[in-house]
Parts: sequence; C-alpha cells; structure tokens
Amino acid sequence: MMRCLLVLLSIAPLLVACGHLPRSIDRVALVDQLVQQQEYGQARRELADLDTSDPQFAALANRRRALRPLIQQFEANTVRESEQLQRRNQWVEALAVIDNGLQKLVDSDRLQAARGRVLLGRDRYLEAIETELQLRQGELLAKQQTLLERRAKAKPGNIRYRLELWRQRRKSADITDQLIACASGQSAGSALAADCLKVAESLDQSPEQAQRLAQLRSGLQSKKMIHTRPPRSSEPGVNAQRELSVLKQEYRDLVDARWWPQAQQKMLELQARAPAGDKEVETWSLKLQESIDSEVQLFLKLGQTYYSQGSLQRALQAWRYAADLAPDDQEVQAHIGRVQRFLEKLQRLDAAEG
Repeated sequence: MMRCLLVLLSIAPLLVACGHLPRSIDRVALVDQLVQQQEYGQARRELADLDTSDPQFAALANRRRALRPLIQQFEANTVRESEQLQRRNQWVEALAVIDNGLQKLVDSDRLQAARGRVLLGRDRYLEAIETELQLRQGELLAKQQTLLERRAKAKPGNIRYRLELWRQRRKSADITDQLIACASGQSAGSALAADCLKVAESLDQSPEQAQRLAQLRSGLQSKKMIHTRPPRSSEPGVNAQRELSVLKQEYRDLVDARWWPQAQQKMLELQARAPAGDKEVETWSLKLQESIDSEVQLFLKLGQTYYSQGSLQRALQAWRYAADLAPDDQEVQAHIGRVQRFLEKLQRLDAAEG
C-alpha cells in the first residue's frame, strides 16, 4: 500500500502538467514575480485572458491595469539608456540594451523602432568614418603625388619613377571618384561637401571627373558656400589670349616632364580653346601622338621583358600603363588579358588546394 502511494505521489506533477489533474496556481503571485523580474512580456500574456469566474479575477484585473504604465516606463528607460550610449558612440552597448529589452518585451513596437534607429545611427557613423578616411587618404595622396612629380620631372627618363607616379595617379583617380560621390551624396551647401570637393580638386582628375567637380562646385557657389565672382573685363579677347598662353605653357611643362596622360588631356583643352588653324597646336598634336606611340612601344617591350622573367605583376603594371596611353591598342590588351587569365587560374588553384 505504501509503495503504491509513493508511486502516485511521484507521477502527480506529471499528471498536472499534462492536464489530467486539476491545478491550483496563485496567478497573482506569479504575475507579481514576473513584474518584479521585469518579464513584462510574460506578465502581459498571463493577464491577456481573464476569467470572471476566477476567484482572483479582481486582483488580476487590477494588475493588468497597473502593468501598462510599468511597460511604458520600462520602454522609456530602455530607449533613454540606449540613446545615452549612442551619444558616446558606444554602438555595441546601445544595441545590446535594446536587445535585452526586447527579450523581456518581445512584441514592443517602441523598442523595435528604437532598434532600427540604433542600426541607422550606426550606419551613418560608419559612413562618416569612411568619408573621413577618404579625405585623409586624398590629402596624403596629394602630398605624395607632388613629391613623385618632382622626382619624375628631375629625371624624366627613369622608368621606375614614371611607373610609380602612374600607380599613384591611379590611386588618386579612385579616391577622386569616392570624394565626388561623397560631395554628391551630401545636402547641397554642406561643409562636408565643400571638404570633399576641396580635396578632390587637389588630385589629378580625368576630363569626366573635372567636369563633374565643376558642376558640384557651381552648386556650392549657388548656395553661397563659396563666395567667388568671376572678374569683369572690358577686353574679353585679351583674356582669352592670356588663358590660351597659360594653357600652352602648362602643356609644354607636361611634355618636358613626359607626363603623357596629362599632356593628352591638356591637348584636348588646347584644341577646344585655340582658334581654328593654330599651326602650333596642330604641330604639337602630331608630335604628341608620335611621343605617345614611342612610349607605348617602350612599355610594351618592358612588359614583355618582365613577363619572360616571370615577374607577372610588374609586366601587368607596364602593360596597363601602356593601355592608359593607347586604350585601343589590341596587342597591349591581348597581353593584359593573357596575364590576367593566368593569374586568375593561379588563384583558383590556390583556393582549391586551400
């Protein structure tokens, strides 16, 4: 008899859990415990459906009425704590505060909205850091480029100097694109847009980049961020002649330094500004093309030398430099394509072995 009683007592909790025996739970005490632990979501679910025949109905109804302001206060405190952390740029901690709140109050629209604001604020903070990095990289590139230009100008025949200057200018072109995107994405007339433009203008630009920068600069001027006014002159012909003389001197400097890509761009400006039939500009244009053809052949052979020595990256750099000067040269493009395919094959083999 005693053995049967012990067995019955041992399985009674299981029968209660399965609903085979009636249960008597102090729901008021349970709700009070959940509220004390700030488990407001569970407390709200426990108080969702009240039975008027329940002896504890009145007490439970009172607690349901009292729960709403507690939840509102909990949400407000959670959001406030998260915002304080955001102001200190402690984004991981700010997000953790919201997530902890959502664990206790899963269906809180206010906390879900606050979480979205944290993520948006973090993204904007990271964008600001990226922009600052681009600005600092642009400033550094501009200083380095000036030194590399001086070195290349002092010894124009040094191929290594010219290649290093070319690589630097390719980096500058990428940063310029990023700074243009930065200025375009900012509100018109913002200080950040002006900073991005200032640094971008200190770097070398392609004709397309220069045109885009001029458009953005015009937009800033229209917003009165930059107070400039073109000088008035009663002698427009004199001014045009002076500007043409400046362009010609700039072109001669570039040719002397053997900076052929920049000389090409300057020649396009000269041809657009010079009067029709300007013999000097026509002669320069022919000589420039001859010089560029000679430069392309020089770096084509240099790339072949590097390639025969197994220096694939150096060969690729030499041929890419030649391609910048003569983008339609099929022989140069064929060499570049062959090396790129070979390097891609090596990468796939390395990945397969890894």
